[in-house]
Amino acid sequence: LLEGENPEEPFMEMAWNVFDDTSQTFIDRKTPPDEWDIEKIQSNFANYFNLKPEVELGEGVNLDQQIENLERSIWKRIEEWYQERKEQAPNEEEWRHLMRHVMLWTVDTKWKDHLLTMDHLKDSINLRGYAGKDPQQEYQKEGFALFQRMYANLEQEIVARMFRVELVKDEGPTNRRARRMLPRSQGAPRTGPIVTRKREVKKVGRNDPCPCGSGKKYKKCCMNKEVGV
Repeated sequence: LLEGENPEEPFMEMAWNVFDDTSQTFIDRKTPPDEWDIEKIQSNFANYFNLKPEVELGEGVNLDQQIENLERSIWKRIEEWYQERKEQAPNEEEWRHLMRHVMLWTVDTKWKDHLLTMDHLKDSINLRGYAGKDPQQEYQKEGFALFQRMYANLEQEIVARMFRVELVKDEGPTNRRARRMLPRSQGAPRTGPIVTRKREVKKVGRNDPCPCGSGKKYKKCCMNKEVGV
């Protein structure tokens, strides 16, 4: 990411991991589909993908195949929803820049939190030496578990942010594009166009003091430069 490589491939891998974990956790392989809590399944996918997918079992030889077809259908809808959101960006470069920013910011934040947690763990592990346990082994064991948990949360947060980010196109005097990351409500996705905001600029009169601070009147200073005189 720091070298400017395309961040979409690692992001989609994260999205798949989050999708797979959500599916494995909330689609019950041992319970008949008519006993599933459909609302709970949809709301948990919406937590990360800002999308409530249809949960319908199609034809299949057995339950496992039906669930596989369902997962394929949900993932396809997530990919389509990702493309819809990507197309809202001014261009592909802007989209990748935003994605890289979200990923790096989240990694930095989560890693700092993880280091702080490891410091607390070290303090608590030292006390376990008095209970006959090997402090070093305990630290390595729990440290690895904390790292795995941190990485899973990292992927979830990156995916959730990217599927909720709202692009705001700012067409001011300098034609700059501003980006804001605003949380969207869970439920039906919003796929409307990018909001366009115009910035109001106060017009300088000919006899007003020049904005450059020279002390001269505008008509005797920068006005001639702007009109090319």
